[in-house]
Amino acid sequence: MFRNLGIARGARLWTTVAVTLALVAASLAVLGSASAHPAGGPIVAAPTSSCAMPGCSIHLSTSSGSYDNKVKVTMKNYYPNDFGQVWFWDGVTGTGAALVASGSTGMTGDFSLSFKVPVDPVGKYVVYVTDFTGDNQSAAFNLTHLHASPRTGTASSNFHVGLQGFMAHTTMSFTIDGVNAPAVSPCRTNAHGNVSLSSCVLYVPNISAGTYTLVATDGTNFARVQFVVT
Repeated sequence: MFRNLGIARGARLWTTVAVTLALVAASLAVLGSASAHPAGGPIVAAPTSSCAMPGCSIHLSTSSGSYDNKVKVTMKNYYPNDFGQVWFWDGVTGTGAALVASGSTGMTGDFSLSFKVPVDPVGKYVVYVTDFTGDNQSAAFNLTHLHASPRTGTASSNFHVGLQGFMAHTTMSFTIDGVNAPAVSPCRTNAHGNVSLSSCVLYVPNISAGTYTLVATDGTNFARVQFVVT
């Protein structure tokens, strides 16, 4: 009996090892084959939501941002011990998607993955999470753009910002690590949701030297970029 019990435990152990190795191999293969959007990425159909497991869902840490901004995706009620993939899908033209993160769904099917917003034109996108069992959920994402010139300055000095992808005819707000960065005059977006670099001038708030995050928002959408106070 003890011999049979040992054999059964050994079989379960080897099964677990085999599944883990398969997940790692699949992750490396998929990430290696789809790292660009859309030229190097696969062409995919429009995402549709479905749940193999009842009540599967996803939540984004932010629904907007600019290139290289970090986004955390939290998944609930996905199939346990499966392989999850996060895709950044072009919601305007439907031309393709970039695989931006992947990994095991874990023992419970509740898991999270993070990715950095890829280099893409400003516009509407979809973050789409799927697994091999058939749990598919999506969430809207607005890709914005924030350009600061220069990206460094002393307290009370001024600098210019240019913006794209925000709400039309809206006065923008700016902070540097939560401290208000006042504008010389109101920075309002045009009919396309953009602000030209020459028309928007901000003051660096009276904060100590260091590396901070400059955030622009219209109250709904956000963009972030690093800013250094000297």
